[in-house]
Amino acid sequence: MNVLTIDNVSKKYGRIAALNELSLQIEKGSIYGILGPNGSGKTTTLGIILGILRADSGHFTWFENAYGEKHRYKIGAILETPNFYPYLNADQNLDIIQHIKGVQSDTNALLELTGLKDRRKSRFSTYSLGMKQRLAIAATLIGDPEVLIFDEPTNGLDPQGIAEVRSILLKIAGMGKTVIMASHMLDEVEKICTHVAILKKGKLLANGPVGALISHDITVELASNDMEKLIQFVRELPFVKSYAVKNRWLEITVAEDMDYALINKMAFDRGIVLNHFAARRQKLETEFLEITSGKKSIQ
Repeated sequence: MNVLTIDNVSKKYGRIAALNELSLQIEKGSIYGILGPNGSGKTTTLGIILGILRADSGHFTWFENAYGEKHRYKIGAILETPNFYPYLNADQNLDIIQHIKGVQSDTNALLELTGLKDRRKSRFSTYSLGMKQRLAIAATLIGDPEVLIFDEPTNGLDPQGIAEVRSILLKIAGMGKTVIMASHMLDEVEKICTHVAILKKGKLLANGPVGALISHDITVELASNDMEKLIQFVRELPFVKSYAVKNRWLEITVAEDMDYALINKMAFDRGIVLNHFAARRQKLETEFLEITSGKKSIQ
């Protein structure tokens, strides 16, 4: 089931196209990352699907219209910096949100989930930025929504804060909920998300499972005292998809099931002794940069 279907949505601010015929389908239970540099249309997308902004054209559908206008009760969201009463504690702030929403939730469980149970009686003003963000996440869960939407949930946090928020989002997804997050942080999208859409200047460049967008090829770095002989050797290997000469080594691309030991043996048999050998998988960062720069074609 698709929790959200976006069909050819466009939005302009004057002459600037914030979104250009964006179409996406987000499945139930996924952690969907909307990835792009600043100005790519991420926040505009979230604003439109939450009903805060009006699209110029196109439309979107929540929960395949199963709930009608009541679909809003099934969504929790954070779009800006967490905003609570600074002189009230966590319990008091969450009670106010329950009153506004007209629902009751197990706030004890929410504070346990977000790691704030021991600080529930502390004033919000005494919280660190990471704690404030975690309280905001707890607030979005009031009413037991099916979908959680976050705009840059780890922005401005230190490494510990980022790790804490990442852990919470994964736990939320493990509860069967769908998480939609906009981010420019490639590493976080790769660690958290199951699916990703890459935007640039309002246009969708690529989307799908994170694993499908990350190349399955392996990059292998090779170096020898005789680099000219090594280059000639690599050119003759039928399983090498591509190669590039770097400052200190030769970089080749091979299939992920390649037997690395075979490369070393074949080189040795040709009288080439490798003094550097390292293999690494293509990262989302490389894919992202190649896609947004236009160096990689999208199928």
